Amino acid sequence: MTEITLSVAVLAGLGSFVAPCILPMIPAFIAYISGTTLSELNQKSGSKTISINRTNIVLNSIFFVLGFSIVFSTLGVIINSALATSTGELIEGLNQLGGIIIVGFGIFLLLSMKINKLNVEKKFSQKDQR
Repeated sequence: MTEITLSVAVLAGLGSFVAPCILPMIPAFIAYISGTTLSELNQKSGSKTISINRTNIVLNSIFFVLGFSIVFSTLGVIINSALATSTGELIEGLNQLGGIIIVGFGIFLLLSMKINKLNVEKKFSQKDQR
């Protein structure tokens, strides 16, 4: 059973990694983690500087992932311990609130009601400035 859940989690992680909204941000993350630009890498063409850059990239990547892991693990433990006693009540309240919202949107779509606060489109207008 554990192997199935682990494989599903790995597939879900890969799926979210190659999602169309995340894929364009990968070069920016790699540039941030490496701390170098392409022009800097092209200027330093020696083998020693390339190996130093690779070790810096690996170390930056490890500490980047480690930082996220520590922060989210700590937050998860704190939130879980703080909400451990009232989790059932909180989930029940959120389920009712979510149900009310879904029913409201269903009525909105079915009856084609015009709710002015939901039928608003906001745009930035560009003024002619010279």
